[in-house]
Amino acid sequence: MKRFFLISAVLMMVCFVSSCSSDSDGKSDDTPFQVKTVANSGCKKTGSESRAANDNTNPEYIEYKAIGNGYLSLNHVNTYFNCQPGELNIQATLEGNEIKILETEEQALVKCICPYDLYCEIGPLKNEKYTIVVYKKTLEDGAYARFSISYSNTLSGKVNTDDF
Repeated sequence: MKRFFLISAVLMMVCFVSSCSSDSDGKSDDTPFQVKTVANSGCKKTGSESRAANDNTNPEYIEYKAIGNGYLSLNHVNTYFNCQPGELNIQATLEGNEIKILETEEQALVKCICPYDLYCEIGPLKNEKYTIVVYKKTLEDGAYARFSISYSNTLSGKVNTDDF
C-alpha cells in the first residue's frame, strides 16, 4: 500500500511540474538573455600566408539565422585578430531592443593578424525588431558593425561589413 501512495505522489508531482514550465513555443518566459554557444575556426592562415586586413580575396561578413526556441546564431566570417590571440571570446547583452556583441582576444602574442570565423548563439528573443551592434576589443572603441533584424523563426540573412 505504501508503494501505491509513493508512486501516486511521484506521478502527481511530475504532472504538476510539467504543466507549468513553458509557453506555446517551448521557451520559458523567464529565461534570461544569454550567449549559449561560442566557437571559432582558429586562424585560417598562418605565418607568411597571413594577409593584410584590407585584402578583399576573402570578404568579411556576418551570417545570422534563427535556430529555434528564440535563439539566433551569428557567424562573423573572416574577422581579424592576432595570429596568437590566446582565447577569443564573445559576450552579448540585450538593452531594450539593442543587442550588443563584444568580440575580444585575450592577448596579442605576435605581430601578425589572420582571419577567423567567430560563431555564437544568443537569446531567447521575441518576434520583434532588434538592432545588432558588433564591437571588437572594447565597447569604448565604438561600433564595428550595426544592422537591424526582425526576429522570427524563419529569419536568415547575411550582411557585408563593407556596408557599414
